[in-house]
Amino acid sequence: MSSSFSQEVGQAGWVAQWVSQAWRRARGQARTVWRAEAVWLGPGARALRRPAETAGTGDGAMAMPDLTDMLSAWHDWCAAHPGARCELALSGHCFLTLVGPDAGREAQDRIDAACDAWAQATGMSPVQLVDELVWRALPGDGPSLVCGLPRRVLDELLDIASRHGVRIERLVPWWVPPAQSWSDTVIAASGGAVTWVASEPGLRTVWQWQAGTDTTPPAWSVWSERQDVCADGLGHEPGIDLLQRMGVDADTCLISGRLPPFAAGDAP
Repeated sequence: MSSSFSQEVGQAGWVAQWVSQAWRRARGQARTVWRAEAVWLGPGARALRRPAETAGTGDGAMAMPDLTDMLSAWHDWCAAHPGARCELALSGHCFLTLVGPDAGREAQDRIDAACDAWAQATGMSPVQLVDELVWRALPGDGPSLVCGLPRRVLDELLDIASRHGVRIERLVPWWVPPAQSWSDTVIAASGGAVTWVASEPGLRTVWQWQAGTDTTPPAWSVWSERQDVCADGLGHEPGIDLLQRMGVDADTCLISGRLPPFAAGDAP
């Protein structure tokens, strides 16, 4: 009798817990049905002061910061927002990026060319780069941009989201949306080079548009510059740090609720 009663109490507690979880997920879905939550996710300056994880054997081997704090922050956010839809703006530290010379080529051709270029830079084989990273070519008429995200990072982000019923609607390097908007305005700029910089702790991503001449076509260049991270978490290089502009501590790994003011420079 006592054992049966305990089982019924246990079952009732399990049912109540299941109903509570289902209700929280339904509430998260309803809250973001019209507008997905915006989340910025990065390693945090504290992680950037730890030894980097390195893949490949060349002098330019792919190195990534310790993502433990970032993934922990993502887990906490998903647990607090079960059922939500979100757009994930991910730190530039997590990507390999390359701009090719021809935006008119098919996406897969651009990806293959990017893998070949990164293979020479990192000492990794093109096959290894295809196996270990997920590659996407930026659509549209702007720069022929190709980005690669390590599969293990993507798998961990998706696994954590799935456990809490969170749906990632879009995942891009955090600087892509504002850079695309900026690139639409700069193509018509006068001759010479025009530069736009997006800064975050430990990394600057630089976009440069070189107007064409009578003998040379216009060209895009996009590259990343790693920076030392000081005790306060900000890079030594001049510029406007993303998290400093947000008015939060530099060790912050996640910013939620609205897209941050991405640009560290103004469009011309």
